[in-house]
Amino acid sequence: MFGNRTKGNSLQKRYFYGKTPILQNKDGFLKKKKNGIRNIMPEPQKIKKTFILILIAAGILTIFYWIFLSNFFTIKEVTIDYKEAQEENAFLKDYFTSYIGKNIIFADIETGAEKAKNEHPEFKSLIAQKSYPNKIKISFSAYTSIANIINTSGGGIFKFIVNEIGMATQKDMENPNLPFIKISTEKPLNFNTILLTQEKIKYIIGCAKFFEEKFNMKILEIEYLMQEKELHLKTEKYFTILLDIQKPYEEQLLKLKKALSKLDIYTLPLEYIDLRIYSATGEKIIYKKRR
Repeated sequence: MFGNRTKGNSLQKRYFYGKTPILQNKDGFLKKKKNGIRNIMPEPQKIKKTFILILIAAGILTIFYWIFLSNFFTIKEVTIDYKEAQEENAFLKDYFTSYIGKNIIFADIETGAEKAKNEHPEFKSLIAQKSYPNKIKISFSAYTSIANIINTSGGGIFKFIVNEIGMATQKDMENPNLPFIKISTEKPLNFNTILLTQEKIKYIIGCAKFFEEKFNMKILEIEYLMQEKELHLKTEKYFTILLDIQKPYEEQLLKLKKALSKLDIYTLPLEYIDLRIYSATGEKIIYKKRR
């Protein structure tokens, strides 16, 4: 009985007051509050990016300082690559003294190297390199010495050693291991100049070697007559072979090779053999016996 009354009363209250009100969260006080610390601290990704940007900026400023403001890349010294050639070729440094005090990164040292090479053709190659942070290094190679030149002029005798392009690189000296070439001129030949062209020096040296190989006989001395355009080879048998330097030496000497059966150059006392003459009917050799 009491149980039913209680149930009835609750029903009455329900209908008396109406439906149970629904609470609306207008001001959002039912929402969970976010962690305050998490909102205040920046995200880790942003910290990483900021740190990277700071490092990049610091690196750029450091590089700018070392290149443009400090003396770290300022040229202070010019060196020659080979110690044994320091004193003899010290003049090469003069072509690069104007670069001292300049920034090595932006210095155009190739211009100095090109000028030195043009004014000193005795060098086969000449290279200037930047040796960071503050040096210029010069390296070069020279042409090979190839012959002695004995120049007679006006009663005087002048001695030179020439390289493979015919330039006189040494004077008042002889190298007994190199061929001797005699040249007579009205005026003395000059040191540090081209005495013979590269083609002429190649022809003369090649002719002497060709004769020694084909006839097994040494050449003691070579004389080049510039006006007559003749080449005289003095052999160890003390006779002289006359050649026309305007014609290939191979065909002139092979002409003598064919005539060996009739002309014994090894035992016959000869003064000279002239290979310059060509007859209409065939090749002709003129020779003279020694008295």
